[in-house]
Amino acid sequence: MMEMKDSQAYSREDSGCAFATEQIGHQSNCLHCPFMRCIYDKPGARRRFTKDERDEEIRKLRKEGKLPEELAALYRVGIRTIQRALRREG
Repeated sequence: MMEMKDSQAYSREDSGCAFATEQIGHQSNCLHCPFMRCIYDKPGARRRFTKDERDEEIRKLRKEGKLPEELAALYRVGIRTIQRALRREG
């Protein structure tokens, strides 16, 4: 069995993830993550996070006067998806 030196075992730089960076507004490593549980550890969490972010943007654009049909075209989703996003007020 081959032994690894300490420097080999930890050669990957911890640069965090895009989800944490977006949440706190700057690049951070995993030790300073704003989430209680890593988004990659929880099944479906990554997808849920991106969906919630999209829905928040949809609600913001709707308040700015965009029509649901315009939002559906912009996000390439159906009108029902837009309606659900608008109904799920954050």
